[in-house]
Amino acid sequence: MITPMKKVCLLVLLFFIFVSLAPLSVFADGSVANVTISKTVLHPKTNTYVKILSLGDATYQPGNTITFHITLANTGRETVPQIIVRDTFPRYLTFESGAGSFDAKNNMLSFLAYNLKPDTSQSFAISAQVVPANQFPDMLGQQCLSNKADITFGKNQHAQDEAKFCITISHQTVQKTNPMVNANTSKQVYPPVRTQSTPSTGTPIWMIPLLIVSACTGIFIIKKTGTTSRPGSKNIVEDY
Repeated sequence: MITPMKKVCLLVLLFFIFVSLAPLSVFADGSVANVTISKTVLHPKTNTYVKILSLGDATYQPGNTITFHITLANTGRETVPQIIVRDTFPRYLTFESGAGSFDAKNNMLSFLAYNLKPDTSQSFAISAQVVPANQFPDMLGQQCLSNKADITFGKNQHAQDEAKFCITISHQTVQKTNPMVNANTSKQVYPPVRTQSTPSTGTPIWMIPLLIVSACTGIFIIKKTGTTSRPGSKNIVEDY
């Protein structure tokens, strides 16, 4: 006979099994993986990384170096052996430093990330330079741009993100002479970039059903076998 206590435990167990499996991508070969990408840009005033730099926050100028962060996070249950990362610079940025191989024709940086374990993340720093003022269509004014990055992993799974920022062209920057970085050919670059891994914290979600089963089993055993052992007293057993 299924008691109310057993029904509650069973329903809770089924709920957590569903929640733990629902957000995962299951591939044709049965593997399970899910990788997210986050693209941020360095705020030149606060020295922190943000998603969007509006005109009211802070702006860069021609010739400035802009640093971006690409963070990959594995929210799945298996290690992802390889992730292809492509970072496409907008028109008025040129590559300066970062991981991988730079294609000047397409203004794209490509690199690989390896062995991203479950519940961990890896971050990569990439720097680009704003072109001189004379390469902007309007010698004075402001331009707001987006730097986009995308990843490919698993069985042709994709994800993408972008960071937004603005550039201000003033009289002072027009008068400065900032030769453009030579980017006539594709080149291989070897970065001063460090990969940071963030370990998982807390109880993994897949262990929650096991803890629930253990708790329910313990309650059931205690209720079945619980007695008072005083001499001369009757054993009292309560069933639910």
